[in-house]
Amino acid sequence: MSKVLFFNRLYVRISTVICLISMLISSLASYFSYQANLAKEQKENVALVYQLADSLKRTAAIAAYVGDENLANEITKGFAATNLVSSASISSPPDMYISNGTFERSGSPVSITLLNPFNETETIGILKIYPDAEFIKQRAIYTARLNVFLLMGLSLVIAIFVSVFIYSLLTRHVRALTDSVDGVDTKSHNAMQAIDINYKKNDELGKLLFGINRLINTLKSNLVEEQTLRERTEALEKRFRLIFEQASAGIAVIDSENRIYAHNTAFEQLVPFDSKTTVSITELFLNAEEVKRVIDEIKDGHCDDQQSKDMAVIRDGELRFIHCLFATIEDERNEEREIGKEQLIQLIVYDITDRMRRERKTRFEADHDALTQLKNRRAGESGLKTLYQEALAANRSFVLMMIDLDKFKPVNDTYGHDVGDEVLKAVASCIRHYFDEQSDICVRWGGDEFMVGFSDAEYQKEDVEGLATNLLQDLNTPITLENGIVCSVGASIGIVSSLNDGANFDELLLRADESMYFAKNNGRNQVFFYSRINEEPS
Repeated sequence: MSKVLFFNRLYVRISTVICLISMLISSLASYFSYQANLAKEQKENVALVYQLADSLKRTAAIAAYVGDENLANEITKGFAATNLVSSASISSPPDMYISNGTFERSGSPVSITLLNPFNETETIGILKIYPDAEFIKQRAIYTARLNVFLLMGLSLVIAIFVSVFIYSLLTRHVRALTDSVDGVDTKSHNAMQAIDINYKKNDELGKLLFGINRLINTLKSNLVEEQTLRERTEALEKRFRLIFEQASAGIAVIDSENRIYAHNTAFEQLVPFDSKTTVSITELFLNAEEVKRVIDEIKDGHCDDQQSKDMAVIRDGELRFIHCLFATIEDERNEEREIGKEQLIQLIVYDITDRMRRERKTRFEADHDALTQLKNRRAGESGLKTLYQEALAANRSFVLMMIDLDKFKPVNDTYGHDVGDEVLKAVASCIRHYFDEQSDICVRWGGDEFMVGFSDAEYQKEDVEGLATNLLQDLNTPITLENGIVCSVGASIGIVSSLNDGANFDELLLRADESMYFAKNNGRNQVFFYSRINEEPS
């Protein structure tokens, strides 16, 4: 319990205030009482002087009447000997004047007219009595001060008794309550107990005590719930941290400026990211514009809160493929984010390089001829049709070349299929030399037949014919194999164009085939263009 200075205690301050108020009231009352008692005492003392003079005026009248100076002297001495009188005198015409005492401390005299004892209508002298003003004043002051002291003492005693009463009735219990409240340990619910100060009355203090105990019980219950929740949260946080750090997937948090706010170890291992730098997340991928577009769309709400993309990175000098899952981080209570509040995005990455390679290999094997590595007929026909449709939409010409080897069967018959396979590989290599597989479609149509399709913005028959002629010359060049065998094959090439021989795709395929067979049936080793004018080869 913290120490409280003595004068900071409530009951001390209350008692002090009561005493000060009592002393102030007593002082004011004493002042007015002093003034009143002073005036009263002075008045009463003067009245005593009058009474004294009145009691002896008859004797003084006799002394003045007979002219007895000795009697007059005794009377004035008697007056002067009284504490209330400073001096006294008796005068009677024509020459009688007797006085005693001192006039230095005299106040205003009390004059008594002396009458003839036998004729009260006749004045025979004057009796003057001078009150002792200083004595009367001191006596009055003493009496007034005594009353003041009694009054102030009584007020002090009353204040003390009131303070003791208040302390016993209220302050003592309040102090016990404050000490008990101060002793409540709010850090531990086990040590938190209800307050008991042995106060059973149902007054304001009793209600206050009840309310405090109710608050303590509520706080204790809240502390238990908070501790349980904190322990569960800490356990979940440890599990999450363990999962976050040891996850095989790379996890990162992206801030509003597309910088990496937090990440785990796997993220650094999967993505070429250095935690000492502050580069933008988009700079880590080869598909930088695609990454930025996805993040912007998620932030702007133009797409779902979750987007997945396959991206490419260069890590340790090697091309790697990463599957990226972008998702917004939302409040658990699903509260809408305030305007201007930072929006975070979670990024989860997996290395899919091996899978992509397998998929590409599988897709390649499914779409390409295993021997020549050119597209097989199924994939080739689909690719040719797509290229035809794109050329038609772009108002470009579409050209098909059907290539059939002229003397391939004798090679198989003479040297066997293994040599025939090597020849087909050489022919495929020759075709690749003249055509770009990224934009053109090169297909092993079947056996020793090949199909090539390409589009051209400005179709020139001479250019196409020159290309086909050069290809034909290379195909006529003897092929020397690794085992020293030299094989000579030629080819017949049929060509059809959508510009000159406009038709649908299936008709173009048929006409290309017809053109090739016309070249083969008319001497072989030549290039023939399909002529739509005659509707048949000529």
